Amino acid sequence: MRVVHGAEDCFARADNFGTQPTTPEAARRALTEGSVTACVVCRPDTALGIVD
Repeated sequence: MRVVHGAEDCFARADNFGTQPTTPEAARRALTEGSVTACVVCRPDTALGIVD
């Protein structure tokens, strides 16, 4: 499962080996298309203004 993290210091990132930086626009697109999920710890969807 691919997960988007919003915080560099999110402790949950340690479980996601092979993380890659991305732009806010690419993260928004991936989250809204459903190809990835948002981290439930650092909540990048909230930080990017994406509301369910």
